[in-house]
Amino acid sequence: MADILNTLTNQVLSHLSKLIGNLKTYVDNKATNLKAHTDTEVENLRTHTDTELGDLRTHTDTGLSDLRAYAEVEFAKLNQNALTGAKGEILFHSGTAVFTQSLLNEGMVTTSTAEYNTCINKAPSFKEVFETWKPFSHLNGKQNANANDLASWSYDATRDTIVESANSESYTGYVSPKTYSNFDVTVRCYSTNSDDDTIGLVGAFAVDANGVEHTLSFLATPYSNGSTARWLCKVDHCVFDPITTGYNQIILANKSSAVTTGGSGKNWKGLPNGITIHMTRDGNKFTATCSQFNSTTLDANTTMTIDLDALSDTYPVLNNFKGSASWGYSSFSQPDSCYQNISITNADGYIYDLATNKVMQYNSKTGKWEAIAGAKVTDTIGAGRLSFNKVTGKLFFCNGNEVIHIASI
Repeated sequence: MADILNTLTNQVLSHLSKLIGNLKTYVDNKATNLKAHTDTEVENLRTHTDTELGDLRTHTDTGLSDLRAYAEVEFAKLNQNALTGAKGEILFHSGTAVFTQSLLNEGMVTTSTAEYNTCINKAPSFKEVFETWKPFSHLNGKQNANANDLASWSYDATRDTIVESANSESYTGYVSPKTYSNFDVTVRCYSTNSDDDTIGLVGAFAVDANGVEHTLSFLATPYSNGSTARWLCKVDHCVFDPITTGYNQIILANKSSAVTTGGSGKNWKGLPNGITIHMTRDGNKFTATCSQFNSTTLDANTTMTIDLDALSDTYPVLNNFKGSASWGYSSFSQPDSCYQNISITNADGYIYDLATNKVMQYNSKTGKWEAIAGAKVTDTIGAGRLSFNKVTGKLFFCNGNEVIHIASI
């Protein structure tokens, strides 16, 4: 019986040993397969991850490159539209707009009745224009084109005007030595000569980085030897017929159809009242309105508006005029071109009377200084700006609330 029991025990143990061996083999095989599968999956995951990271890196690099290019374009626009100005100018916030202008204006700040009475005897004169402003001559894309045209200008004390006496062969005139971001001028342009060519105003004059002079002009002509031009705005005018382009000239606006000669002949002599032009600049925007020929009444139908910011992408040359620029008087081939300033409004042409808090402007038509309605001294000078009175030799600083005398020279 014991032998039988031992035999059965040995058989059971042998069977169990085989089962355990088979199970171990099975588990080892499964473990090997699982490891191989895991290695494969890990490698697949690594490959997939590397691919995704590569795609993400490429996408990110592309996105950053696009963002950088976009930012550069937008910054360039910002630099041109908001930060462009003349050398030495500073950014100025008027309360409603940001633009560049000089830290110093040369208006006449007065602190007493005696100073005011002294300054009102210093009325603006075209003699100063003739002696201190810059003459120019442009023809067929060239500057300083005709020395005779430059030399033929003179000052007429009787009429208090600069006069271009010659039948000039170039577009010629005088522009201010200082630059302005804001002005409001009304000028009568006329001639006693029977020719029929061009007289106008220069809204902006600037010199680019290469030393090339550029003009933005508002031009008037009663006939100009049959030209269809009467009243238009043109960049870099330098040929006889105002309506003609070439030499990089650009006509920005043409309101010739709104203007008629209105006189006995199609020449300036037959239109003794000439034409009156009202030209303004407000930051980077210009407007110009004229009368009909031989009238002194401005006609709203003739108004042209030139927005440098809106047009500079199409015409990059306009960037030269942004911020501030000189302005002036012009003529092309019209003998005895003359000008009468009816009103000139810019910060350098005012009397700032601190005693009455009035801003006084000279009216050359009446020969009197007149208060500008609603204008305050502090607002007109501008917070953070200096004002130097060349007559009294006093320097003032405006802090926005008051104007302070800080030095005398």
